Amino acid sequence: MKKLLLIALAIFATSTISVNVANAQAKQKKVIDSKGMVLSAKDAAKYAAPTNKKGAVGSKTRGDIYGSNYSDIVVNNYSGYYVEIYVDGNYRTSVSPNSKITTWAMPGKTRLVGVARFSDGSYTSWGPINPVTGYQYTWNIYN
Repeated sequence: MKKLLLIALAIFATSTISVNVANAQAKQKKVIDSKGMVLSAKDAAKYAAPTNKKGAVGSKTRGDIYGSNYSDIVVNNYSGYYVEIYVDGNYRTSVSPNSKITTWAMPGKTRLVGVARFSDGSYTSWGPINPVTGYQYTWNIYN
């Protein structure tokens, strides 16, 4: 009887600890909606996606960038444009028209900007938005 009671107690303790650990790691979710606005050429020059150097050897791995210490930023692009995403002034990724992509941010206050470049030299931007990380943000961008 004691053996059965000890086994039941061990199973209960293990399941309780597992649930608490899973709940402690869950990120809160927030949604941010933005509409595009015209961006001057001077302001757009601050944001430029990196270029590849001809003949340079590319990285074979992306490294371990995601984890519990980073915030996920889900970008839903409803604008119909190709939009470059900048996190804290650094190019992070591009999102295709009417699609979704996930990127990340370091802990603390973050600055998000989206830029669409057009063939006539004009620009449209979204943001800047300054969320505090520690959440999973969904950033919806529209025309």
